Amino acid sequence: MWVFDAGPFIAMENFHYTAQFLGLPVQPTLEEIAAAGQHHCALAWPALQQRHGTNVSADHLLHFCFR
Repeated sequence: MWVFDAGPFIAMENFHYTAQFLGLPVQPTLEEIAAAGQHHCALAWPALQQRHGTNVSADHLLHFCFR
């Protein structure tokens, strides 16, 4: 069995949509995504709804809170 060890595993899934939702550039760094996610999660729900519209569910807004 062949094993490729390139260091710690980083799962990357749907970062394009995440970056777009968080208002980031087309190719953000992981640090930019992390900072934007922390900022997003620190906002009050009314501020998030104002920013993204009231038709976006709380579950959808919560989906973008990550560490």
